[in-house]
Amino acid sequence: MLAPPGRLRQRITGAKPEPVNSLRIDVTVRKFLYDGTPNYIWEGRIVERDDELVVLEAHFARDRRDLGYVVFERGDLFIEFYYFARWYNVFQIYSATGALKGWYCNITKPATLVDGEIRFTDMALDLFAYPDGSSLALDVEEFEQHATSLYSPSDTERARAAFEELRALHRVGKLPSRPFPGAADGGG
Repeated sequence: MLAPPGRLRQRITGAKPEPVNSLRIDVTVRKFLYDGTPNYIWEGRIVERDDELVVLEAHFARDRRDLGYVVFERGDLFIEFYYFARWYNVFQIYSATGALKGWYCNITKPATLVDGEIRFTDMALDLFAYPDGSSLALDVEEFEQHATSLYSPSDTERARAAFEELRALHRVGKLPSRPFPGAADGGG
């Protein structure tokens, strides 16, 4: 069961949070590379929280970015699902008007929430899942290169298993999902 906003937790040491009642609604997200190098930072707002995950909403705050398989535009809504014991996070992406663009699934080490910051370590491998049921594996060559030169064997195995789990969830329509805020029909 998800904790109501007044019962949010602030600190996580390892995979499980410590109960506290003072978590700020606004949080910073920090993405790190496997070697510990900071890679990307953004802000979000926590909308759900329990012992297994935290869900936030963040708006794309940059100019239009065409990745070739999806276009991100200023104002797009990212509903971001971060797990404390799973080797991935999932971003459900809506246009500013509520059209579901898809899910960007990052293979990562489990997320942590410390002092109002969500932190995760990227494992390069990603999956973009479209609403029509199709998907696209991303950065496979980079992942395979790191699997032989940088990642530990156990981390490589966990990352591969997480990728297959996400593909299976998408095939059966079970990727994490929330409706677009204000959508009467439940969104996507």
